[in-house]
Amino acid sequence: MLSICIPTFNRKNSLKEMLDEILDEAKKLNIKIIVSDNCSSDGTQDYLESVKKTYSNVKIILNSENKGLDFNMLNVLKNSSSKYSLWIGDDDLLPKDKLQIVLNKIKEYGDFDLMVLNGLAEDSLVKHMQINNDVIIEDAREFFRNYEDKLTFGFTIVRNYVEEYEQRIEKYMGCLHAYSLYIAEYLMTNFQKNGVNKICLLSDNIITRRNFEKSYSARLLDLMFIDMPIQKGLYPPFYDECLVKRKIEYQKEITRLRTLYQYRKLGINFMTMNKYMNSLDKWSYKFNILISCLVPIAVLDFLKRIYKGIRR
Repeated sequence: MLSICIPTFNRKNSLKEMLDEILDEAKKLNIKIIVSDNCSSDGTQDYLESVKKTYSNVKIILNSENKGLDFNMLNVLKNSSSKYSLWIGDDDLLPKDKLQIVLNKIKEYGDFDLMVLNGLAEDSLVKHMQINNDVIIEDAREFFRNYEDKLTFGFTIVRNYVEEYEQRIEKYMGCLHAYSLYIAEYLMTNFQKNGVNKICLLSDNIITRRNFEKSYSARLLDLMFIDMPIQKGLYPPFYDECLVKRKIEYQKEITRLRTLYQYRKLGINFMTMNKYMNSLDKWSYKFNILISCLVPIAVLDFLKRIYKGIRR
């Protein structure tokens, strides 16, 4: 019924910590674990080989070269034969006592298109989704209108990979968010075919999200000023109207980042600023501020066309 799909690259220690937590329980519950390694050089592949010898429910995929984040994320899903797959990062935590809860929820809600899990950041009491009860959404556009920012890798259970989407997904490869655009394509297609979706948002805390890594926070501005505008410009036209709200909120977040940087220049320190800003290089910031002047909401479609031209 369920596979846990984990793309990984050079994170042996965090991957081991995560797997140590769930290996025995997953085997007991007949849950498959699939790990796709993107040609790590830190001993990850040897570690995975040793795990596979002990746990028959573990499948490993060892890429001969680093094929990029998008490829690895989708490749691990392609290798799942279960009806549902939990995509989770190699640096997240899934407490073993939560696995039975996940299975119970899958059985409770039956045939669904997408399930979004709730959880907490490692050092925070703020939930991923501020809901007190489970929510069922029957229109993908409503989901993207109100919860698009919750489509975070590590919090989603999706149905098995659909081969017929292969050509559609190709245009998204390289944008670092192909997984969310794959989900968008799947939800859109099902809605157009059946006139309804079934998207389940869970209120129970399941996933523990790790703190930002230095490698992630160091390129936070690239993510905010370049990657995200491209991603939002690539969503199928089906979602154009409902993404207006998300794009406006994105612009507010850009403003917030600018404000935090100005505070740092003035020598004002507080926790939020330090968490997001301390590792950012000032020249990278200035370069990206210049780039951000070129990516207001009005030119997202222009970026979309440029990106597609590059992909050709």
